[in-house]
Amino acid sequence: MLAEVLEDVPVFPQLPSRLSMLMGPGVDENPQCPHAHYLNVFAPDSGNGLPVVVFLHGGAWATGGGAVRWYRGTELADRGMVVVTVNYRIGPAGHLGMGGQPHRPLEDLVLALGWVRANIRLYGGNADNITLAGQSAGAWYAWALARDGRTRGWLRRVALWSMPEVQPWSYGFREKFTRSVIGVDRTLPVDQDRSRDLLRRTMAGVAALPPALGMMPQMLLPAEPGPPRGRTTGIADAVRRLHVEQVYIRNVDHEMSPFLALDQLTPDQAKAFRLQLKQRAQGTGFEALPDRGFRAGAGAGLAAGSGAADDDESIVRYSSWLAYGRQTADIAAECARRGISTVLRSFAGRSMVPGMGSPHCFDLPFQFGNLPDWFDAPMLHGLEDSSASRWSSELGEDLLELVYGESSPKPRILGL
Repeated sequence: MLAEVLEDVPVFPQLPSRLSMLMGPGVDENPQCPHAHYLNVFAPDSGNGLPVVVFLHGGAWATGGGAVRWYRGTELADRGMVVVTVNYRIGPAGHLGMGGQPHRPLEDLVLALGWVRANIRLYGGNADNITLAGQSAGAWYAWALARDGRTRGWLRRVALWSMPEVQPWSYGFREKFTRSVIGVDRTLPVDQDRSRDLLRRTMAGVAALPPALGMMPQMLLPAEPGPPRGRTTGIADAVRRLHVEQVYIRNVDHEMSPFLALDQLTPDQAKAFRLQLKQRAQGTGFEALPDRGFRAGAGAGLAAGSGAADDDESIVRYSSWLAYGRQTADIAAECARRGISTVLRSFAGRSMVPGMGSPHCFDLPFQFGNLPDWFDAPMLHGLEDSSASRWSSELGEDLLELVYGESSPKPRILGL
């Protein structure tokens, strides 16, 4: 098995993640390097012509790395596939820029996919059967690459795990933001001795951007040429340009629970927030979404029986729909309209941490099936071994069916 010692592989420079409260400090074990252009291959000791999964990590475009132990692909490879994880530039190295400079992380990923296409047969993989999977920010990149002309003919399927609804920056806004970070000091972006200062100034600039009601907190975002497009127009155009034969979509039930800071709201503020989100969600398909609740399944969620708890739970559901569910539902509908095969899944497993439900990233330990690598993840505290084992088996089998082209088109709820 290749790429066992992930902790020796560098990741790109970054500050601590806001999701360490869920995932733990795993990324801290990797050295940081401004030239961390690595990919990691996990392959069975023997095999030939195996399906390939290329996984793109999340981290709000500012943290994470393909070499983090969270994404060790050993268990998945043992199921009968070749798994590749990839580093791409994050933070200021990937997102600060002037003029019409192409978005650098996408350039990294096109290069990585080209390497996989040319070399994966050496590891027992089938270059004509590549599934590109991404989670969160990685899902955004997977979606972009599945319609990028440079990768046409390279990908058979794309899997979107918890893809947030974001409006990419224009080149003009990126330049304005870059100028606000570096001021008149044009040497700051290339001065390695001040890289931590650049990181701190960049993330402070992000924190100062105005938030959108009920959506993801402000983040560094990819930059695209041209003016911003509306949701409907953008999705229709994206699906029209797809060059994969199948799209897999999965969200967790309570994507936004880690991001909302509901404990800082008074009861009156929570009620007003809930009403605002309800108005935004009306007429967008939210009404058809099943309410499985925080208290369903194995997890302990918000306390029942109080109006405040009901307001909090409704806020999480409305916000998760607006920030994650609405967009992917529209993508699925547009794919169906154009006759593109779509696999719809949701993950309903519950954390035992009060107030979390099924939070963003909660499906990842079970998808990779590598629970020992998540030993210090707070979101897994108190979870029964039987539930973790069952969910790992279920998600692993679901991915195996996908990469072998055997997924059922019937929507399924995983992690019940």
